[in-house]
Amino acid sequence: MYKDEDEETPYNISLGDDRGALMSAIKSLLFDNSDLPDGCVQSATSFAGFLHNDVDAYDPIEDFNFGGVGNGGWQTMWSRMMNGTTHQPRNQPRGAVTVAHEIGHVFDRAHVDCNNPDGPDPNYPYDPCIG
Repeated sequence: MYKDEDEETPYNISLGDDRGALMSAIKSLLFDNSDLPDGCVQSATSFAGFLHNDVDAYDPIEDFNFGGVGNGGWQTMWSRMMNGTTHQPRNQPRGAVTVAHEIGHVFDRAHVDCNNPDGPDPNYPYDPCIG
């Protein structure tokens, strides 16, 4: 996906405005698409965007390296398909773990209460800091 109709300007997800614009573009694919496959109901369908591992996602203003964003109200998400691992076992590539994490946000789940996140999910039923 590109920011312009000429498909010359990619989104710069290191900028907050472009992260929001990318989510809006993904959302428009779902909500402006009347050609959903048979059996798909718009209210029960989500769209996802997958970005290459090499995409620069470091936001110097927030001092954070974004791996993805998920939004339940918009039924959309994007994730960088990172191939390295940091804290996961080798058989769990970081990009796949991030996809699972963002899908949780698409289904309106907040972060679990481990390492003091903002607005943790008070209904998470398990010990959030296992492992």
